[in-house]
Amino acid sequence: MIKPGTFLLLLVALGAVAGGWMWSRPKAVPAVERAMAAASADVAPSAETAEDLRKQVTILEGQVEYLQGQVKALQDENASMIDRMGNLGVKGAVMSEKPAPPQAEPVDYVTLGIDLLTARKLRAVPIVTTTAPQAEVEKMILAWLKRRFPGEESQLQSKALAALGAIPQPVAILPLRAALMVRQLGGWFDAETETAFLVDPAAAPPQPPPPTDPVLALAYGQLMRDFQKVMLRETDARLTTDAQIAREALMGGDAALTRFLYSLQKPVATNAGDLPPSDPDHPFNEVPLPVFLRELHLFAFTSGFEFAQSLHSAGDFKQLTAAYSRPPASSAEVIDPELYLAESAPPSVSVAWPEVDVGGAQPYWDDTLGRFAASVFLRAHNPDEVAFDATKNWRADRLVTFTAAGKARDHAVWQTLWAGAADAQMFFKALRTSMHQRYDQPADVKSDSAFTLAAQDRFVRVTINHQGTGVLLIDAADEAFVNAAAAKFDSSAK
Repeated sequence: MIKPGTFLLLLVALGAVAGGWMWSRPKAVPAVERAMAAASADVAPSAETAEDLRKQVTILEGQVEYLQGQVKALQDENASMIDRMGNLGVKGAVMSEKPAPPQAEPVDYVTLGIDLLTARKLRAVPIVTTTAPQAEVEKMILAWLKRRFPGEESQLQSKALAALGAIPQPVAILPLRAALMVRQLGGWFDAETETAFLVDPAAAPPQPPPPTDPVLALAYGQLMRDFQKVMLRETDARLTTDAQIAREALMGGDAALTRFLYSLQKPVATNAGDLPPSDPDHPFNEVPLPVFLRELHLFAFTSGFEFAQSLHSAGDFKQLTAAYSRPPASSAEVIDPELYLAESAPPSVSVAWPEVDVGGAQPYWDDTLGRFAASVFLRAHNPDEVAFDATKNWRADRLVTFTAAGKARDHAVWQTLWAGAADAQMFFKALRTSMHQRYDQPADVKSDSAFTLAAQDRFVRVTINHQGTGVLLIDAADEAFVNAAAAKFDSSAK
């Protein structure tokens, strides 16, 4: 292809030749006329020959005019290009004519699916994949969450966590989780249509776009297709919070590990502005999910990744696949995979209360939060290392909450059990710090086995019980309930 500069010089040269020819034409005409006059004696002048000459001259004049116009156009374009090149990098220069970046090639989802199945060593066909607006994908996730947590289950859990003080006030957990998941995964596998729907970047809302990396979404979708009926059966009895996040950690960690192994072979482009999740502008932080609930949700992809790595190191993907037939029972096993991989599991421990009514009132929520949730609870008012040490030897816990009519927060009773007296002491001290800071009360260290406080319309009682290996927290809206609950649940008071 001829370069613009070469073409310009060629046109200028042709214009000069044509102009020279036109300039010399009047001098040549008399010679033609003399020749015609000399021949007039023998041959009659031909009108057709003269007319042809005039036509040729007209054509040549038109060509010269066209070439001159082309030269002028190229000169103008050349001047414009020189002017724009001179303005590059100048502050305030118009950048609207900046050439668009090359368009990325469309993702081959079939090939990507095969690569992910190979990386995970799953024998299956790739998932049918398409794109959809973010709002539509979010609706699919929300519908799935509502099937998993039917009725008022999520509303009651929110009230219970607010009563305990884990979250500031009750929130709509499921819509907020769906909003966070669509930003985290960037897609969802719909079991009914057996299709993976990825967030369409072109149809993203005006706020910063969610992650559009399809690898994690498809890796998670493959596991959902193969294992969710075993792991998250919708017809089973409700799992405790601890068991629930442990199972989510197996699936989330498996998907994160698959993405990691895939990226070692084919680096996965980062997105979401390359911001860390701790940055206030990260898309995750657009969702007003309380910190406690957000930490429980992200546990699946943080600690879950390390858990999946440990199982993979112990027995490749065969060990990881076998875990779906025996999922981890608690977050403690996810945090410490040696507990899960041990040949003989430690004896099961539970908080056994034959009766849980207080003054004839039954609790509306009865749950086990687990080691990780206990650590997150303490981290709100303690250094991370203190919270970790105070919860590393967790054995069991039980949370029951009761309605407090006409009060902003309900009553909460939380019993925890620990491996030994020293572990219970560490948790007691960290919990005491949390209570004093939350209710803005001066530290009271008169006793290392019990303390009480009354502030902000709340009445709190914390004691060490179960022969020194348990810690009981009662956080209630009135003092009468504290006394009744202590008589019912505190073994040290009997």
